[in-house]
Amino acid sequence: MYTKLILLVATGALLSTITTHDLRAETTVQLGASHVGITVTGVDDHMTCTLNGTVVLTLNFGETGTFDLTSRLVQGANNLTCTVTDDDNGGCFAYGYQIWTRRATGAATVVHSSTFGCCDTSCARPGNPVFVETVWINKPSIPQ
Repeated sequence: MYTKLILLVATGALLSTITTHDLRAETTVQLGASHVGITVTGVDDHMTCTLNGTVVLTLNFGETGTFDLTSRLVQGANNLTCTVTDDDNGGCFAYGYQIWTRRATGAATVVHSSTFGCCDTSCARPGNPVFVETVWINKPSIPQ
C-alpha cells in the first residue's frame, strides 16, 4: 500500500495547509502550527521513518514512541517516509501511528493517522515492505 500525504507547516502566526492524497481523494485543511511530530502507537514487526533521507525513528515489535520533528525540518519541502517490514514476510503484521501538529505548548492535533493489522491470509501482503507511506512537510520561509 502506498499513500502520499502532503503537510504544510508554518511557524508562528502563519497558516499552514495539510493535503492528503491517496490516489482516490484529496483533502485540504487550514490550520496554524509551530510543531509537527509523529506518535507510533504500535508496530509488528519493524518500522523505520526517515526525514529527508535521515533516519528519525526505528521501532521494533511492541515499541511505541512520540517524536517531535520540528527541529529537523528545513525550509521548503521535507520528505517523511515510513516503512513497515514483517518477519513473517507479510503474513502477520500491524502498525499504528499519527502525524500531529501543535501550537506552542497547546494540545497536539492529529492531522493524519494510519492503522492496520493482519494475521490472516485474506489480508496478507506477501513480501516486504508491507507498508510505505510518504508525508511531505513544507516549512515556508518566514517573511522578513
